[in-house]
Amino acid sequence: MGFLFLYIIKNNLNSMIIKINNVEYTIKQSLRSLMMFEQLTNKKASQIEDNLSDTITIFYCMLKSNNKHFDFKFEDFIDIIDNEVDAVNQFVEFIKQASTPSTENKKKEVSK
Repeated sequence: MGFLFLYIIKNNLNSMIIKINNVEYTIKQSLRSLMMFEQLTNKKASQIEDNLSDTITIFYCMLKSNNKHFDFKFEDFIDIIDNEVDAVNQFVEFIKQASTPSTENKKKEVSK
């Protein structure tokens, strides 16, 4: 496997675009990625933990489930990510942002 260059090129609350070997991939939360996580780990999606193993696994599942052209096997993906700590940190931030209610949503909740 050749050198793979991975970096974040776009980030918003709904999705994140990354580039691997000059190919763009979308990461977004989806039922398909949660189902894939359950199949890979034999854990329920509600049991996803804040640990490295689950983080890397759900990262892979989001890439694989949202990009038909993402053809890496899980073991190959781990090899890529092993050299891309910044990409993992960016992914973790994306997940934190996506799971935190926006200021606008908080205002709506308060006004109810």
